[in-house]
Amino acid sequence: MNAAARDRLLFAAALVVGAVTWFGVAGISGRKEAWDAPEFAAYGLPFALGACFLLGFWGSRGAWRWPILVVGAILGCSAFTSGRGLGLWPLLLMLLLLLAATAMIPTYIGVGLRRLVDARRARRLAAAARQREFEIAARTKRDPAADSSGANLPGG
Repeated sequence: MNAAARDRLLFAAALVVGAVTWFGVAGISGRKEAWDAPEFAAYGLPFALGACFLLGFWGSRGAWRWPILVVGAILGCSAFTSGRGLGLWPLLLMLLLLLAATAMIPTYIGVGLRRLVDARRARRLAAAARQREFEIAARTKRDPAADSSGANLPGG
């Protein structure tokens, strides 16, 4: 799977995580507004932040967008279930931007861990390639004192 296809899959996963966070907490707590429930802080936020960590680890580029998508899905779900006017939307938007900024922390920790894993894998592959080259060179190296007949020499 190439990076663009993986990012499209992660894009959809980020939206699903936001929706599952909202509707899961609302279903568990029995409240219409999920963030009014204590379960939102106890279960919903850790789930969303853990998902942001994984999205940051698996995503190939643009890690800033994963928390924005997760929190945007939460915002969309709250607007869908609210049924109220837009009176508190500026406050809600500021709260969700703060939440998205907070979610950047685990996302970039995931990105950093991915870079460490990739660097370690690259070092192991480079070491294995050097070892193979050394072994091939050792096998093909000729000892001139051991073969004095000249049979292995070019033209002989």
